[in-house]
Amino acid sequence: MRKFGRFGPFIGCSGYPECRYVKKEEKKTGVACPKCGQGELVEKRARRGKRSSVFYGCNRYPECDFTVGQKPVPEPCPSCGGLMVRRDGGAKCTACGTIVEAVPASAAEG
Repeated sequence: MRKFGRFGPFIGCSGYPECRYVKKEEKKTGVACPKCGQGELVEKRARRGKRSSVFYGCNRYPECDFTVGQKPVPEPCPSCGGLMVRRDGGAKCTACGTIVEAVPASAAEG
């Protein structure tokens, strides 16, 4: 049964309290994890700190612990091929620091 909690939507067992099965629904970004190369970056919410604090991390956690605070862009860096994140209407590479002023139309959606 689909439910909505304080950390977002999830799938919960309809037989609660006997059955406590819960599966978190992931908001996928379509960007491969730059650290492990196998996982995908998904939107997550912090449980501590600021309310509604959003970050992006690898869906293979705890095997891969990569996280980034800004929304990732699907296109790689034109200079080094690294991960690009959204920044003030443009994008910035997390590896080399290259700044691209105009984000491609496919990356601006979402």
